[in-house]
Amino acid sequence: MVAPTWAPQAVGPVSETLKPKKPSRWISSAALGVGLPLSPNIQTAYTSGFDADLGSGYRVTDNFSIWLDLNLDLFGSKNDTLTNGNNFTLIEAAFWARYRIFNGDFSPYFFVGPGIAYNEYRSNQGAIIDVNTGYGYIPYSYEFDFLTEGGFGLEMSLGSGLATFLQGRITYDFISPSFAAYGSTDSPLVVMPLELGIVFGL
Repeated sequence: MVAPTWAPQAVGPVSETLKPKKPSRWISSAALGVGLPLSPNIQTAYTSGFDADLGSGYRVTDNFSIWLDLNLDLFGSKNDTLTNGNNFTLIEAAFWARYRIFNGDFSPYFFVGPGIAYNEYRSNQGAIIDVNTGYGYIPYSYEFDFLTEGGFGLEMSLGSGLATFLQGRITYDFISPSFAAYGSTDSPLVVMPLELGIVFGL
């Protein structure tokens, strides 16, 4: 008996477990860095700050994505006379349009978008004890405002869906003049976060 000279072929539909999975369109990022005060008053009154960033994006094409980005900047008082003894905290929630210029292992990119800012002055003088209740508290004041920002970065592939990135941005935070005057900041307030981080899900 002569053996067949052709390879046997599967009959019927291919099992779902054997089909290649489609890559997810969702991307995430995490970064740490430094927040640099740029506008005149905050630059005079506050130190450079600690910066932390988390983002989640949806890839519309290989190069274009839309993002929700959350950012934290903590600025310490450099001159308590100007700041009224307050540190300054800026928390951002921004919506970006982000575009990768090249689709390769090294890709510069830029992003721009609007958002909401939480601005807070918090006393650096320690807790105050309420004589009536005996409880301690730290005085603070806050305000929500609109912001707009844009930036530029460089993304470098690490393989397996990971990349590292270095990016900078300029943030315009539209604090009201009366609130800015209380803590010796600016209206609008301008800061520049510089960040190094990781992108997941490429």
